[in-house]
Amino acid sequence: MSARASWEAQRGHWGVLLTLLALGGSSCVERGELPDKAFRLKVNAVLQDGSPLPPPEEPLCLDLRGIPRPPEEPPCPSKGRFFKVNIEALKADGQRDTSFNRFVRVSVIPGTVVSVTDGGGQGKAEGRNVLLQDGYASEQTVHVVGAFGPTRILVEDIGYQPGDPLNPAKPPACADGVDNDRDGLADFPADPGCAFANDDTEESGTFASGVSEAIYYALPTVAEAQGYTSGTPFAQEGIILETRKPRAHVVVTRITNNGFYITDVNVTDDGQGGLVATAKPFGSMFVFNFGLPQGVLVCDRITYLSGTMDEFFGSTQMNFPSFEVDPFFIQPKATTTNQVCLVPEPFEIVASEASNDAVLESVEGGLVRVRSARVAAHFGPDFPEVQPFDLSPNFPCQGANKYTFRPGASNCDFDRSGGLNFQPGAEEGICACFCYQDPDCSEWSTFRGRGNYRLVLGPTRKETIQANTRAVPGFSPVAHSGKTIRAITGNLTNFSGGNLNWTIEARCPDDLVLCPEGQDTCVDEPPAGLSSRLACIGQRTAFDNDSESGN
Repeated sequence: MSARASWEAQRGHWGVLLTLLALGGSSCVERGELPDKAFRLKVNAVLQDGSPLPPPEEPLCLDLRGIPRPPEEPPCPSKGRFFKVNIEALKADGQRDTSFNRFVRVSVIPGTVVSVTDGGGQGKAEGRNVLLQDGYASEQTVHVVGAFGPTRILVEDIGYQPGDPLNPAKPPACADGVDNDRDGLADFPADPGCAFANDDTEESGTFASGVSEAIYYALPTVAEAQGYTSGTPFAQEGIILETRKPRAHVVVTRITNNGFYITDVNVTDDGQGGLVATAKPFGSMFVFNFGLPQGVLVCDRITYLSGTMDEFFGSTQMNFPSFEVDPFFIQPKATTTNQVCLVPEPFEIVASEASNDAVLESVEGGLVRVRSARVAAHFGPDFPEVQPFDLSPNFPCQGANKYTFRPGASNCDFDRSGGLNFQPGAEEGICACFCYQDPDCSEWSTFRGRGNYRLVLGPTRKETIQANTRAVPGFSPVAHSGKTIRAITGNLTNFSGGNLNWTIEARCPDDLVLCPEGQDTCVDEPPAGLSSRLACIGQRTAFDNDSESGN
């Protein structure tokens, strides 16, 4: 089954479930028998001011779950956070069950119910629960956060009756040590009739359920899924990204053996009949596909993308993706947007921004470039020199020895295990600390394990960032240690382990521009580096016609 089919199956499962809840409830009876008790719950929701729910073409603003939007983005109004809800218990014949005097649980899918409060109508609210009186509750105010896309308010009779856990005279039935319903089980969590420890009944509910009509919210853009910060507000949650015009124009900027990078761009007219693509802040992301994404090439436009958001050692990414593409075909004369490669030009990182997390977070996953960067001179498989060290309380590397690095000698893997020991007091970790303090040192085992090495930037040669050029066959960073690279382009990745967290990963040989042969240094004038509309673009063949992912 393809990833697309898998996602559709899951989405279809929820759709069928919610439809069944809306139409028939979940109580079971013998064939031919109409139950005389509550069969389902009818849920009617309107906006807090009493106006009807918005249509799909006018979705409510997406709430980012407490994460503030950038100043240039308009804030979300409270209009989409509060709803006035009426709940009615119905028998199978559609008549109200006036004998239903029970609490029901209120949820929202997707999203979170913050609270339910009485709005002056019939019924009683307590926490996220509503007491129906004579089978009805009206004007209950439901506070919702974190909803996106088509959303529904779900109401269920789970057999929960809130009790007071602080009342010593009468503790809740699910916390009193007594088998109140005489089923051989006592209290929460042993008794399945106990929803929570403060449940005041050990009996199960009727399981009558119901959902509201769809409440339409906007889908999150790439930047909103990133949360405009270092952590996504949708961690470990399956979402569908907004890829539709005019809110989004998502293009592929790189293909890897286990996924692809995307960037959401603004597309404008260049005034000469052409189009210009500019990356949106926080608009880039890695999509982890567990394998080479079928039918996807650089410059393709993503028209559908869903998956699970996650933080992978500091990098925000999407996992288990399902996607569709509008394939890009190189044309002699482009006349439409899918005939123009709209990969944006790279963001140029200057020396002063190389360690500025706030700046780099805004372009994480996107294309970046540095110029006139020197490969660290102290770089190679030999071990550094070791000397006794007089401890200074303010020095970050605390140990009995100090380590001095030189060309060809930056290896802190003293036991040759293939990794470094960073336990307190371990010499390998102390050695790596000294290497980090030397801007011209690139620790060898880091390069050997992941291919990352250190670039030194700026006129003072004190600011550094990492690079990875494994995608450039024949290029040896060690052979170029101490030499200047005229320009290097690639996707910016973040890894939270260690001190050097940011790495520029070149995509192909087009992304690396060296100084002329025989020159260890050179000036990047005129600026070097291919246009993004030409660099690392593969020609689509007749066999690249699968526009969906497959696993």
